[in-house]
Amino acid sequence: MPEEVIESAKEKKENRKYTIQTILKVIARPDFKFGVKKVAGLLAGSKPKKPKEQKLTEHPEYGTLSDLSPKEIETFINQLLQNGLLQKQDISDNKYAYYLDVTDKGKDKLTG
Repeated sequence: MPEEVIESAKEKKENRKYTIQTILKVIARPDFKFGVKKVAGLLAGSKPKKPKEQKLTEHPEYGTLSDLSPKEIETFINQLLQNGLLQKQDISDNKYAYYLDVTDKGKDKLTG
């Protein structure tokens, strides 16, 4: 196997690990209670659409994953949900009102 292929595979694995840990780290913050789209937009560095969300641009992790699109980050988040590293916490009886939370399994991944 050529060296470039091996290096590329290692790089992809490291990038994936960094992306996962960054997502988990943001969601694990106690002051951060948002859903998939808000988390993806924040990490991608998207400009908030609503004036009241303007403070998101001041978040220390804003734009950390700007090399990915919000849709790509949403895909990562959905994979983390499917793999049990994240969970949705209901805010009310409305099934669309939730925030993301890191599970114990996710916390192990974050520290490990």
